[in-house]
Amino acid sequence: MPDRPEIWFGDLMRVWRELAPNADAALHIARALGIDHADVPVHTTERVIDMTTPSPGRSVTPSRQLDETPWAPPAPTVPTPTLLEPAGTAPWPDEVDWSAAKLLDRPTTPDTTDAPSLDPLLSPNTAGPVLGAMLGTRGPGDEIDVPRLLDELVHCRPIDRLPWIARPSLFRGVRVLVDVAPSMAMLRHDQDDLTQRLRELLGHDDVQVQRFSANPARGCGEGPVRTWTAFEPPRPGTPVLVLGDLGLGSDPDDVEQDWLRIAELLGRRSSRLVALVPYERERWGVLSPALRAAVDLVTWDRSTAVSDIGFRVRR
Repeated sequence: MPDRPEIWFGDLMRVWRELAPNADAALHIARALGIDHADVPVHTTERVIDMTTPSPGRSVTPSRQLDETPWAPPAPTVPTPTLLEPAGTAPWPDEVDWSAAKLLDRPTTPDTTDAPSLDPLLSPNTAGPVLGAMLGTRGPGDEIDVPRLLDELVHCRPIDRLPWIARPSLFRGVRVLVDVAPSMAMLRHDQDDLTQRLRELLGHDDVQVQRFSANPARGCGEGPVRTWTAFEPPRPGTPVLVLGDLGLGSDPDDVEQDWLRIAELLGRRSSRLVALVPYERERWGVLSPALRAAVDLVTWDRSTAVSDIGFRVRR
């Protein structure tokens, strides 16, 4: 029997088949493998041991025959993918009408406290007069211009209609351009608050609100972003109010030429372009002199008063 149980006669047979030794060498190999020579059937005649040929009187069953086929790893199994059925489509965020969402009931538990209110950048006490001074255009008032009427009579001119004293008025309405660029993200609440104040002051139908991102010439509109188109002017004489920074929060040079073209287009139609910018006058120097002359700039701050509106009411 072999001295080492991990080596058996099958190992000895494989060595003999590879080396084809004579009888003496076969015994030496057996001893080297720890197999007693008394247990080893060695023939005295030299021959090549054929492990595939059965001995006389003994048959080798097919299951015990050696397989000479080289080993190869099994082919990998590729799982069949499972196709998922779509559960439906959801609207894009810019298509959601957030104003239609139902407001939650105010909590009534005694341990809750109201969140602090946000003070708007334009003081509620002066918002109406400031907006009127910024956006007012001269229109017929409710008083007859007596000196002008007397002048017509003295010169014997026919009077087709009574002359009225012109007063600053918001009767033409306003187009509001709301900048939703990342540089204005902190002022979303103030933008919404101001547009609501304008609707309360002028009426909902006389306030048209359009949104844009940094440059209205590249697209603006009342609906989702995908419906935006290039800027189109309002009816002649209607002022346009910009709630944005004209590029002061990013790069003014990138949008300056487009703002100049918009101001020129509005000027030909007797429409004023006013920008309520959240920066002090010291920052306006970044803008070119041409742009500062074409746009009426107003600082968007609680300290802004009617006396700070430095431009005249236009016809």
